[in-house]
Amino acid sequence: MSSKYSPCPCTSGKLYSKCCGPFHSGIELPPTALDLMRSRFAAFALGLTDYLVKTTHKDNPERKAEAADTEGSWKKDLESIASQARFDSLKILEFVDGDSRSEVTFRAFITKGEEDLSFTERSLFTREDGVWLYKEGSILN
Repeated sequence: MSSKYSPCPCTSGKLYSKCCGPFHSGIELPPTALDLMRSRFAAFALGLTDYLVKTTHKDNPERKAEAADTEGSWKKDLESIASQARFDSLKILEFVDGDSRSEVTFRAFITKGEEDLSFTERSLFTREDGVWLYKEGSILN
């Protein structure tokens, strides 16, 4: 876990305690889909898989498959990714804001040992009952 005096893993340039920390602890809800996107990247970096599950929409393909899987392989996959990879930085390429639907296109810079796992994704977020959730993403490269 990041110290409140550490830079936020979402690479916003803010302290963790003033950025994603309040979202991860449940003190605040991300006010925009962009804030949720950043907090999810930071959650991967910190191994906060419960937060990732909680902020994923029930209609997300992986979450739907998880509901049918009594072994909980999706959460295990998330834990494996979070523990084995290093989430180096995040670059936001585009943010299309909306009242109940937003899109964030980003480049995640990730390494696993010497292997570069970086990718670009366009993510769809929806807001239900005032809460932003990650619906799905499309890898662009």
